Amino acid sequence: LIELMIVIVIIGILSTIVLPHMVKGRYQAQFTACQANLRNMAAALEIYHTDTGQYPTEGDWRDKIFAAQGGNPPYMHPEPRCPSNNRTYGYEVDSTDYHNFTTSCRGIHHLIIKAVKEGYPQYTPKRGLIVD
Repeated sequence: LIELMIVIVIIGILSTIVLPHMVKGRYQAQFTACQANLRNMAAALEIYHTDTGQYPTEGDWRDKIFAAQGGNPPYMHPEPRCPSNNRTYGYEVDSTDYHNFTTSCRGIHHLIIKAVKEGYPQYTPKRGLIVD
């Protein structure tokens, strides 16, 4: 009986050591997937810009990028969502420079990974992927 209790205590101690590292690894993987989603969306937006000479507006960007247009396949399908909370990504066109946009994450990475600020990661064509 004492041997069984010792084994249970050892398993408990090991699980308290290992479990936090496993959870952190999961959130880090979600953050990495989020960054990949932003890069893929930026590539779709760049292809759209190449085809049309402009970026879509904030009001119709989802229709232009993720839906079929005039018999043509969508630039990206399906619309990606942040793995941390399943929310869609944000998109803004720079009002002073219509050749620049920002896509941003609306996830909860900032709550789990302390080095990440709310609303990040972001992607802009001029600066690339911004994680802080």
